[in-house]
Amino acid sequence: MSQQQESSVENLSDEVIKQKLDSLFQSPESLIQAAKNYSCRPHLTETEQESVYYYYLLKCFIAEHQCYIASVSVQTYNEHRMALDHFFRAKIEQNESHNNKARGHLNRALLDIIKINCYFLSSRVKAIHKTIPNKAVGIVSNGKYIQDYFEKQKNAEDLLMFARIEDNKMGNCVYADKVILEHFIVAYFAHKKWFEFQSQNLGKIAWAKTKYYMLSGLSITGAFLLGLAVNYLSNILFN
Repeated sequence: MSQQQESSVENLSDEVIKQKLDSLFQSPESLIQAAKNYSCRPHLTETEQESVYYYYLLKCFIAEHQCYIASVSVQTYNEHRMALDHFFRAKIEQNESHNNKARGHLNRALLDIIKINCYFLSSRVKAIHKTIPNKAVGIVSNGKYIQDYFEKQKNAEDLLMFARIEDNKMGNCVYADKVILEHFIVAYFAHKKWFEFQSQNLGKIAWAKTKYYMLSGLSITGAFLLGLAVNYLSNILFN
């Protein structure tokens, strides 16, 4: 490997990868457009471009998934493996039907990984929320936090429910499959927004806990230490 290649590999640090993901995951529209740009290659057939479109999105969501969870689920891995098998068989056997099968496997892998990511983010947010005493929640940002929290929760859960309802139409046609997939992508971004909203307010939550324990009769020192301890446990859950 040349020095230039070694330098390129070294530059792909966790921070660089995170920055690349952040730029892609700015919005559902930006991610979908990036996938369209990546797949529009003149040397590929229309069916191959469809497969590349799904492949690009799948790689992005797997990378996002691995930022939260180290391993990829077996079902996602198997769908990815079978898609690759059909893609090569399409080339070797010159049989276009294998490209359709590859696209189907990639689509199912995408739905699996998005659903898993939504579940993970939802579980993480709710686990941290449970550590906050009910009366302390109302103190955060003078009650504004809890209003925004439930608004973002409802939006995320409603969008995912809608996508799941539309899921039964999957397979009717290529265009319908793309639209349904986009519903799931939008639902994921809503979960991510909910998750990030809570993480950005962890400092305010810790202070609200401290004030709550002080009002509950603990000494200032005791309330402060208890607030730090609870916040430390919340951060462990968050990280």
